[in-house]
Amino acid sequence: LSPEQHTPWQIAHGMIAFGQEFRLRRTSDKEYVNAVDFFCNQAAVNGNRIFQPSSFGLETLSGGGLEGHPDQFLAIFAQSDLASDHPIRVGDQDYAVADLVEQAKMSYYAGQEASWTLISLSTYLPLEATWENSTGQQFGIEDLVRAEVSAEPTTGACGGTHNLFALAYALKRAQAVRQQATGVWKEAEEKLARYQQRTRALQNGDGSFSSNYFEGPGSAIDETEQIE
Repeated sequence: LSPEQHTPWQIAHGMIAFGQEFRLRRTSDKEYVNAVDFFCNQAAVNGNRIFQPSSFGLETLSGGGLEGHPDQFLAIFAQSDLASDHPIRVGDQDYAVADLVEQAKMSYYAGQEASWTLISLSTYLPLEATWENSTGQQFGIEDLVRAEVSAEPTTGACGGTHNLFALAYALKRAQAVRQQATGVWKEAEEKLARYQQRTRALQNGDGSFSSNYFEGPGSAIDETEQIE
């Protein structure tokens, strides 16, 4: 990918695949640049840095070519193993990933799409963490898990795959420190098991997965829509 030709949204997805080793190639002089460094220090759209100072730290611009879901870029940082003190430069001010974490805590509200927030905060906060958002509401990691357990995958982004991935991601982190899943963590485990079974039940005869995700069987004529 090239920073001149591809959007921050596209570059961020490359970071999921390759993490901190992901490189971009500038079209102007064929120079390679580290994608994480570019993202944290230069990435902008229409002259505006994708990260902007806020009352609580840093907020992320949303829209076309930018963040498409709350805390999506922060979740990608989490999956890329970026430390909370990893520097972010905006103008002449120095910030860190932790400033995005603080903003995520302060802006989360009941009913918000929680998949990427769960990935983010289950990475950068202790699993028993609780906090108060900007309006005084109390939340904890388990509240985010509960929100994702109750969410209906077939109505979610990308057929519900993000909902289930967020639960699996957080549950894996919980399993690393706990002997047995209880309470809402057990509910997450059971939901994942149900949808694993449903995925297999909807699998097509050629081994591909249903193009209708978890809603029912389906096979797409267009191979770009088929899930192998």
